Parts: sequence; C-alpha cells; structure tokens
Amino acid sequence: MNISKFFIAVLTSITFSFNAAATLPTIIDNDITVEAKKVEGGPRTVIQAMTEVVVLQPTTNNLYITILNSDGQLMAKATTSAQEVTFSTEEWNAGTYKIETTDDSQEYQEFYINVE
Repeated sequence: MNISKFFIAVLTSITFSFNAAATLPTIIDNDITVEAKKVEGGPRTVIQAMTEVVVLQPTTNNLYITILNSDGQLMAKATTSAQEVTFSTEEWNAGTYKIETTDDSQEYQEFYINVE
C-alpha cells in the first residue's frame, strides 16, 4: 500500500514539475539588431470602373504611375502626390493593361485590369 502512495506522489511531483517548467519564461541572452526599411507609401489600390481606373495610395507621397497595354505601349503616365488619381479608359481598345506604381522609397507594385 505504501508503494502505491509513493508511486502516486512521484507521478504528481513529475506532473507539477513539467507544468511549472512549461510556464517559466525562456531567457535568451542575445543582442539582435533589426533594421526596418522605412516605407511611407504603403500599399496601393487599383479600382476599375466601366470607363475609368482609379489608383489610390494611403499617403500623399510621390507616386509614379505607368499604364501599359498588352503590347507594352505606354497608355498613360503620371507623377502625383495625390491620394487618388483617375484615368479614363473610354478610348482604349479592349484588352489587358498593366498598371505599374513606384514611390520615392522604390516600393514597386503592379496591377492588371481588363478593358472590354
């Protein structure tokens, strides 16, 4: 009978020691320097309507916009600090167009639209 109580006591002690070890914080003594690239432009959004396309940016930084048709021909180009720029697609032929955006931090994004 004493052996079973001893066995239960040992199992209980082991269980509590595992739980206590799991909740103790792990201390790592390393000096790490992290350099983050400062990006103010943020993600841009392109919204396509029936006869226009709108390019949105969250801040008023310089934004360089280029729109190319599927043959690589320049359809529109703009440099702006506005948060919203609208391009008319009314005179464009049906097809796929690539919108390239770059800001002063050289953050590049590209989007594709289909004009019908």
